[in-house]
Amino acid sequence: MRIITGRFKGRHLCSFSADFIRPMTDRVKTVVFDTLYSAGLNFVDSRVLDLFSGTGNLALEALSRGAKEAYLVDSNKRAIQIIRKNCRLLNIHSGIKICHKDVFHFLDSYKGSSFELVFADPPFKKKLGKKTLDRFSLSKVGGVNTFLVLEISVQEECLEKIGSYQLFTRKRFGDKQVLFYRFIKQSEK
Repeated sequence: MRIITGRFKGRHLCSFSADFIRPMTDRVKTVVFDTLYSAGLNFVDSRVLDLFSGTGNLALEALSRGAKEAYLVDSNKRAIQIIRKNCRLLNIHSGIKICHKDVFHFLDSYKGSSFELVFADPPFKKKLGKKTLDRFSLSKVGGVNTFLVLEISVQEECLEKIGSYQLFTRKRFGDKQVLFYRFIKQSEK
């Protein structure tokens, strides 16, 4: 697992093996970031939220591509240790906030500014895709310029619309699917 492009290009990240951690592969990560670029997301100076962040792979890739700030949220103590280790490996000391907290509690209690990009990669076995979408749609983390990327099992239901967010593309990779949502302006509804 490595950073694909940007200021940390080619740098390898630490991972750990556990049945609840499945870092996104470089191939899938490339498709995800290319899809976001094609949809018009500019990473420069953006704010990124990485829910169920695991190793921090996605948020760190976004920082490498110019994001100014990243929040990484995970309830697993070992994941938080790996995220901190990866930040040290990349010499990142600012622009990052690591939250050792339940993701749903974070979504329910967040009061800050919205993020331009939200990644959510809940544990496959728990089938938390719909719950994550529901709580995201009620949270203050999203706004009119927010893109949401949700990685779930192909066995989970793919919702076309959740609140003010519309699915605009879906990519399938073996046993997983990556869903891309964006805010729908009133004129587009």
